Amino acid sequence: MLSTEKMLTDYDDKHDVMTCMIRPSDNSYGDEDEDNIVILKDIDTDEVTGYTILDFKKICREKGRTFDLLRNLLDVDYLLKTY
Repeated sequence: MLSTEKMLTDYDDKHDVMTCMIRPSDNSYGDEDEDNIVILKDIDTDEVTGYTILDFKKICREKGRTFDLLRNLLDVDYLLKTY
């Protein structure tokens, strides 16, 4: 799991979208997977620069397979306490 406390994070309450940036990158693109997680990658190196999670709080309430994926990836408890 990545140290979420050190990431740049932002939550859009109106649209239920969480963004977690591992490192700043002005040239990132996103690949959305079937779990409503957009993986942000550097266009030049293909290195992962962050994640955008669509329906973040909904996913956390339902506690399904996508929630389990997020828990392995990010400190979800920290994000929920923060936002």
